[in-house]
Amino acid sequence: MKNVRLWLMAVAVMAATSGILTAGEKAAAPAKPKRRRPVRAARRVPGKAVPAAKRILIPKNDSEYYQALAEIHSRYQILDDAEKCYLMAIEKEKDPENAVRLQSSLAKLYITLNRESDAVGLLEIAARTTANKAAQVKALFELARILEKSKKTEKAIDAYKAISAAADRPRDKHTARAALLRLYQRSGKLDQAIQDYEKKVAETPDDEEALYILSEVYDRLKPDPEKATAIIERLQAKTPDDRQLQDRLAIAYLKHEQPEKAVELFKRSLERKPDEKSHYFGRSAETYRRAGNKEEALEWARKLVETDEPTAEAHDRLARFYAVMAMNKEAVGELQKAIELAKTPHERHRFMLMCGDAMSRFGEIESARQLFEQVLHESKDDRYKRFAQKMLSKLQSKPQLDKIAPLPGRPRPKVTPVPKRPRKPEPAPVAPKPETEKPK
Repeated sequence: MKNVRLWLMAVAVMAATSGILTAGEKAAAPAKPKRRRPVRAARRVPGKAVPAAKRILIPKNDSEYYQALAEIHSRYQILDDAEKCYLMAIEKEKDPENAVRLQSSLAKLYITLNRESDAVGLLEIAARTTANKAAQVKALFELARILEKSKKTEKAIDAYKAISAAADRPRDKHTARAALLRLYQRSGKLDQAIQDYEKKVAETPDDEEALYILSEVYDRLKPDPEKATAIIERLQAKTPDDRQLQDRLAIAYLKHEQPEKAVELFKRSLERKPDEKSHYFGRSAETYRRAGNKEEALEWARKLVETDEPTAEAHDRLARFYAVMAMNKEAVGELQKAIELAKTPHERHRFMLMCGDAMSRFGEIESARQLFEQVLHESKDDRYKRFAQKMLSKLQSKPQLDKIAPLPGRPRPKVTPVPKRPRKPEPAPVAPKPETEKPK
């Protein structure tokens, strides 16, 4: 009995010293925070694209709200509600260009609903009522495309004519005129259009639209170099600052083998715009190169770098010209200067790749390899690295005949041929024995 009491006392002492708490002590003790398991990041499966974060559109005004709602309805094919939301967005929109963009979206919805007349009417009203020229041109372009797809050629022609008359930017005018010529040609109305525009020019010689259409017709569709050159000269005299017309006139002079006139044209432009000397020097050099006058071409090309402060771009352009003339060593020299004058590492690596490519063409394999390896180690652009690796693999497989001496020819030992043994005569074929009837 005494031993049992001693054993119980020992157990109680051990429990007290080991931190085991009684029920009352547990209730009084502060609760320990539960240990949270660490959250592991999702493993990326190789070859599987990570989904992009969804873009949350926060509308800035009522128009954007209704536009977003219309796009949601269109996505889920609730087209009637989409139409109502587009109309509300157009009504709430204050910017005329954005309003025309919304009207174009609604017109496309009408095309989906086979309501072509509503789409055309909507864009016609938009082009007629807006006071903003840029918005008007956008509406007319969308209208012309819809009419062209619907094979309403006459109305599409009128829409493109309206664009050319209303547009302020040369790019819009050029796009509209090119589409107009395409429509004339497809519909078989080109000859009639030529007669109409010739009549306009006879009545009003300064009609720019008619002159431009006729110049394109005689230059590309129905070639007549003399008429085309004369018309382009008239256009260029009206708009001397139009670089596109100037280039077209220079090409027309080249077709007539008159490079001096083309260069004279560039000289006049250079006097008006001395800041663009590199463009006109390059065009003059290219003009003489096409005419076959190599000396004049090189003289104008060297003017690209004969300036007070030569730039990497100028040496690069001269190197490209040398490469076209198959002067690879000169091209390498200009590219090396461009590498020294490069302002950024990206630009420097680009010139190094071009220089290495030019070196590899005339046998400087080791120098080209050093440039490619340097780009491969230094560049942070993956495209440049891939190109350098590709060129290095080509150089490894390229034979280096200029550095490896050919092996001297060795005399072959004379070999006496072994006499052929006569073949044994083949035995003559034995005739088969006639079959004898067996006795019954």
